[in-house]
Amino acid sequence: MLQIEGTFAEAVMLETLALSVFNADSAIASAAARMVSAADRRPLAEMGSRRTGEWNAVAAARAAYIAGFGATSNLEAGRTWGIPTMGTAAHAFTLLHDTEEAAFRSQIDALGTGTTLLVDTYDIEAAVDTAVRLTDGKLGAVRIDSGDLPSVVASVRAQLDRLGATSTKITVTNDLDEYTIAALRAAPVDSYGVGTSVVSGSGHPAAGMVFKLVAHHSPRGRVGPGGEEVGRQGVHGRPQGGRPSPAQRDRDRRGRADLRIRRTGRAGPARPRGDLR
Repeated sequence: MLQIEGTFAEAVMLETLALSVFNADSAIASAAARMVSAADRRPLAEMGSRRTGEWNAVAAARAAYIAGFGATSNLEAGRTWGIPTMGTAAHAFTLLHDTEEAAFRSQIDALGTGTTLLVDTYDIEAAVDTAVRLTDGKLGAVRIDSGDLPSVVASVRAQLDRLGATSTKITVTNDLDEYTIAALRAAPVDSYGVGTSVVSGSGHPAAGMVFKLVAHHSPRGRVGPGGEEVGRQGVHGRPQGGRPSPAQRDRDRRGRADLRIRRTGRAGPARPRGDLR
């Protein structure tokens, strides 16, 4: 629970800001956490910038990273928050070249054999053959972005092993969510790239958080809604006076308790970039 103390005008001004941040980011983080669980320790990358607003994309990358995603394709999120960035080639990059082999050569020349080649622009089997041949079996990874993923992944893994590229990894994309990721748990997938579903909350675009007045000051002291005086007791029943502490259990006259985590005074130094977790 976040508790804000201030004048009525100040607190109400913060309502829209606080709820817009927490409802959107919490929905994204919750979706990301479900995907992390479904991935069963296989890494995930957030790749949804094209499916949300320009600044929402940065916030979405941060929320997904906090929830366990390992990287983002959003460079601004990397610059602002220190989140590891990554990416693979687009189909447009392959189509820019006269042949798929020319596109692969260009990417390998620029990034080395450890790069990830997109192999489903034309024929997957032919593309894997070409990729392995150009890298002498030392290709870092292939990305698959279409087809019946369980069967395609199994076929590509068998082909890579048959060609001697046993260390080449497979990453999959293509409108994944927690359910399709779970369905791929038995497939030889090494990593996932998730876009639309994670930045949109995967069917739950907003959390249900609300902003409520819980007490106000009066000549009688701290008073809750309806005029009932709110008393303060510590976790073990010892009274606490003065301003609320950053972590305190409050009790009303009926003995109802609520642990409230608060921060008072000036904010401390900012966290180092990359220390979001």
